[in-house]
Amino acid sequence: MKKLLFISLLILVLVGCSSSHKKSSEESQPWHNYNVEMLKKALVHHPDFPNLQPDEKPVEREDIIYSSKFDIIPHQQDVSDKQIEREVTSASYFITLIKEQGNDTSYWKYQYFPLNDEVILVDLD
Repeated sequence: MKKLLFISLLILVLVGCSSSHKKSSEESQPWHNYNVEMLKKALVHHPDFPNLQPDEKPVEREDIIYSSKFDIIPHQQDVSDKQIEREVTSASYFITLIKEQGNDTSYWKYQYFPLNDEVILVDLD
C-alpha cells in the first residue's frame, strides 16, 4: 500500500511540475518581441542590405536575395520580481542576415543583448 501511495504521489508531482513549466513558458512567449530592434542594429553594419522588415519574406533586387532569420534559444528562467527582467535574462536572441547572389551565399550571425540594446557578430561566411 505504501508503494502504491508513493508512486501515485510521485506521478502527481511530476505531472504538476511539467504543466507549471509549460504554462510559464507560454505566458512569457509574448515578451520575445526583439525582432525590430535586432534587425535595426544588425543592418547598421550592412548598408548594402535593402530595408528589411522583421516579418518580411526574402526580397529580390537585381538577382540578389536578401533575407533575415531570427532565433531564440531559451535558458532556464531566473527568479525575479519583474516579468520583463526575468524574460530578458531567460533567452539568447540571434539574427542571421543572409545575402544570396547567384551561387554565392553570405551570412552574418549576430547575438542581440536586450538589456543594453547591442548586437555582437558571432559568425560569418
